[in-house]
Amino acid sequence: MQVSFQSPVAGLIGKLEYNGKFYIRKIHGKYILQRCPNRQNHIPTPHEKANQQRFIQQYRRVHRGVECKARRRLGDVRGSSLEIKGKEI
Repeated sequence: MQVSFQSPVAGLIGKLEYNGKFYIRKIHGKYILQRCPNRQNHIPTPHEKANQQRFIQQYRRVHRGVECKARRRLGDVRGSSLEIKGKEI
C-alpha cells in the first residue's frame, strides 16, 4: 500500500509501534506500508546460519575483560567498544 504524509511530516521509515504489525519503507522514492513477517517458528537454513555466524564475527561486541581476537586488546571498562571489520568505534 502506498503511503502519503501530511505536513509537517516529510516521511517515516520503520515501525510506528514496538509491537506493531506493519512497517514503512521507502522504495524508488515512494513510501510503502508492509506487514511484518512472522518468523516466530522459523528454522534457519544452513545458508542463513552461515550468514549469521559471519555477521557475528564481523560485528561482535567486545565485552569487559574479554580479549578481542582481531585486535588483541581488552575492551573498555563499560564493555561498550564495538568492533566493525577491524575498525573500532
